[in-house]
Amino acid sequence: MTVHNIGVMQGRLVPQEDERIQSFPRRKWRDEFSLIVKTGLGLIEWTLDYDGLYENPLMTQDGRDEINRLSSAFGVSVSSVTCDCFMQAPFWKCKDNNNQKKIIDDFMNVMEAASDLDIETVVLPLVDGGAIETSEEALFLISFFNKNQPLIKNLNLKVAFEIDLAPAPVKHFIESLPQKNFGVNYDCGNSASLGFDIQEEFFEYGNYVINCHIKDRVFRGETVPLGSGNVCFLTLFSTLEKFDYQGNLVL
Repeated sequence: MTVHNIGVMQGRLVPQEDERIQSFPRRKWRDEFSLIVKTGLGLIEWTLDYDGLYENPLMTQDGRDEINRLSSAFGVSVSSVTCDCFMQAPFWKCKDNNNQKKIIDDFMNVMEAASDLDIETVVLPLVDGGAIETSEEALFLISFFNKNQPLIKNLNLKVAFEIDLAPAPVKHFIESLPQKNFGVNYDCGNSASLGFDIQEEFFEYGNYVINCHIKDRVFRGETVPLGSGNVCFLTLFSTLEKFDYQGNLVL
């Protein structure tokens, strides 16, 4: 039996690249399609790094064709992509106009590639190097995505923002955008590391959560094996049930 709405972040089932816990597995990405079938899970969330962005198979027609062949052969879906590339090169922080335009063009190319592969959700991490640090950055993002909402709608995509702000500011941010094409990517590990309360977070913006990352972290610390950190999974899953969450769970 395959569970179709539970899957893994790409790179988690094969050896790490350059000892990074999360990166595109250049040498082993094909292997994960057969490996995930053995787990009984049914989806992979793709990852994009800025280094070598256009060498990623998602970004080439031949690559997308091969992804489609593997998906069909193994019955594994690629319904979301996490854009670490724009956490590594956040266009909303760029001060050089020419470089900012290039990165924005890269973002648009990613959106078109995702749409061509029938990906449903593009996760944009506003954490770590991409964290919102000023009101100007928040306003830039809100203006940018409101302006480009018609394009995102035409591409049949949703953008899920992974945000490391407190619950009330997250609600304010997401309510500044049209709900049809924008939502929140909830990462329970990141929230635990920041000391946030699951129930308070969902009280503020639970209705806007469209994708979930399932991992564990210690308070003010790093990622650890599930069950050994500060995430209360009983509270998490009971809260997801209360909000009738129907989206994906990505380990």
